[in-house]
Amino acid sequence: MNDSGFCTDCGVKIVSFENLNTSNCPLCGSESTPCADENQVSASINWHELHILIVWAEQFAKTSEMKRTVWSIAHRIEKQYPDKHLLTLAGEMSQLKREFPEAKINGVAGVE
Repeated sequence: MNDSGFCTDCGVKIVSFENLNTSNCPLCGSESTPCADENQVSASINWHELHILIVWAEQFAKTSEMKRTVWSIAHRIEKQYPDKHLLTLAGEMSQLKREFPEAKINGVAGVE
């Protein structure tokens, strides 16, 4: 059995779950369940479909920790496809704010 993986929140590589002295991530301190490498899959999905799933997850996350997890997963996927548009609503709204600094954006978590 492969017991390596990565932190769901920050993506830090975990060489062995057995050797961790804590249940928290050694880098970010997250208490989220880490992702085991043996559970990696490839799925065929349209970017628009993925965007819809991420935005729904982002908007229905009940806690700030869960929103952070959704954003972390989305950012890891975005890094794999830098030519595609952003997956999160907060990311899209932040990008609009940078492009149009005078615009007012209300009601979207993660947008300042």
